Amino acid sequence: MVTSHTIKTGLICWPIGHSLSPVMHNSAFEALGMDWVYLPLAVEPEHLEDGIRGLKSMSFAGCNVSVPFKTRVIPYLDELDEHARMMNAVNTIKVDNGKLYGFNTDAIGFIRQLKEEGVDPEGMSVLMIGAGGAARAALFGLAGYHIQKVSVLDVAESQMISLKQDLSAVYSEGVLETALMTPENLAAHSAGKTLVVNATPIGMLPKVDASPWPESVPLPKEAVFFDIVYNPPETAFLRRAKAEGHQVISGLGMLVNQGAASFEIWTGRKPPLDIMYKVCREGLSIRD
Repeated sequence: MVTSHTIKTGLICWPIGHSLSPVMHNSAFEALGMDWVYLPLAVEPEHLEDGIRGLKSMSFAGCNVSVPFKTRVIPYLDELDEHARMMNAVNTIKVDNGKLYGFNTDAIGFIRQLKEEGVDPEGMSVLMIGAGGAARAALFGLAGYHIQKVSVLDVAESQMISLKQDLSAVYSEGVLETALMTPENLAAHSAGKTLVVNATPIGMLPKVDASPWPESVPLPKEAVFFDIVYNPPETAFLRRAKAEGHQVISGLGMLVNQGAASFEIWTGRKPPLDIMYKVCREGLSIRD
C-alpha cells in the first residue's frame, strides 16, 4: 500500500516498457519491510529537465537513469561523484537536502557479474561494441585491472572520440583504440580478443533477431561474450557465440548488481540479491 509516508524512488527512461527494475526493487523493499516504492517514470526526451526537477518537487529519495539519458542528465545535477564524473555518465541520482547527486553503479554491476560467472578480467584483451554510457561504465570497471588492449567500435565517430577523451585518465597511452563499426574493422579488431561486449541496445526486445555481429564475420576463437542486453535473456548475439562453443554472459546479472549498488546509495541498506535475481528470472521466464 502506497501512502503519503511512502518514500519514492523510480526509473527515468524512454521508452520504459521493457524494464525489470520496478519489480526488482519493489520486491527488495517488501522483503526488508521498508515503506518504499520504485516507480516507472517515462520521461519524453524533450521534457528531461522537467522530469529531473520533479524529483525534488515531488519528494523523491532518488532514481535510476537509463537510455537515452545517462549523459544528458548531467547538466541538471548539483554534484557528481568521482566515478560518474570520469565516465561522464550517470545511472543513479540521490536527492539529499534539496540537492541532486549523480552516481554510476554500472561499472560495479559489470565487474560483479563477470566475477560471478568466473571470469577474471586481469590480462584480457577487450572488444567493446558501442561507445555510449554502458560502454563507458564497463570500460571504467575494467580499468581497475591490467587490460592488454581495448578496441571500441561504434557507428558514431563523435561518440567514440568523446569516450576516448573521457577515459584517457584511466587507460595508458596506446591501450584504448577506436574504429568505425564496419564488417572489415570488426574482423580486424576482433582478432585475438578474449572478452567481447555488446554495449548497444541491438538485440533488445522487440527486435530480438538483430545482432551487432554480421554473420559474415568470424568470432574470435578464445573470447568470452557478454551482452549488456538482458531482455531477451539470450540474444541472437549470444546464441551464435554459444552455438560456436563460447562462454556467454547475459546482462541480467549486471542489472541486478548495479541495482543493488543503487539501492544501497538510496537506503544505506544491502538488498536481498537472491530475491532480486528470483523476481527478474520470473519476469524473463528463465528456468534454472
